[in-house]
Amino acid sequence: MPNYMIRARFTADAWEALYTSSVDRREIISRTLEDTGGRLIDYYFNFGDADVIVITEAPDNVTAASAVIAVTRSGAITDVRTTVLMSYEESIEALRHSGAMVIHHLNRRRVTVAWYRQGLLFCASFSNVQRQIARVY
Repeated sequence: MPNYMIRARFTADAWEALYTSSVDRREIISRTLEDTGGRLIDYYFNFGDADVIVITEAPDNVTAASAVIAVTRSGAITDVRTTVLMSYEESIEALRHSGAMVIHHLNRRRVTVAWYRQGLLFCASFSNVQRQIARVY
């Protein structure tokens, strides 16, 4: 199952509820995810631009998004950002699949082309693009 990292900020009311209540928020999140076929992997409070980071597992993107939306609709969190996490193996597989793809970057003065073959990343860059393109067409 896919893993997700959800980052969010608590509202003032949520902070007050955390302070005054003995309810473990991890249990609430865990039950919500289990009802949809997912599970809570980890839950962190942190310093920075997010107050909480939650690592979850869900059957698919729609299920994960539905759980996040349900919690957000409660009004307890804001500034929610969800990131799909890829395992090392998935990342290597994606890297291998990228070998058949060519990336073109074009701006007014330079074209950059990159491609991946046999474990090596190749990159070529060309200047004076406008004159070269004009000659091609």
